[in-house]
Amino acid sequence: MERPWLKQPGECFDSQGIPIYPGDLLRTFHFIGSRRRKNYLYHVAVMDREAGALRMVPVFHLDAALRDHADNRGGNPLLSDGLGAEATVIDGQSFRDGDGFLRLWYERPRKAAEAAKEEEE
Repeated sequence: MERPWLKQPGECFDSQGIPIYPGDLLRTFHFIGSRRRKNYLYHVAVMDREAGALRMVPVFHLDAALRDHADNRGGNPLLSDGLGAEATVIDGQSFRDGDGFLRLWYERPRKAAEAAKEEEE
């Protein structure tokens, strides 16, 4: 049984066309506060083995003391195309390209602008 809504590493792209992999730090817009200051939410992309898909986990959930505190509530949604398009990868894991060279996260092959326009139509 195939579930197309469950996204695997590299299937979702951020607002700049960078593919999202486990371990990436994601920033999403939250609200505009006083003096027009933009506030953001920070999540880490984590592979959820039970669901078999990527999940966006709030950064404070990585610390057990903060995660279990009663004042800290919030969800950790499964990553989708819409959530990925609203997020921006601000840090990530390095990877090895086909030639064996170590590349940084921002050197990942990006989604082509033409392909993004075709998907919108």
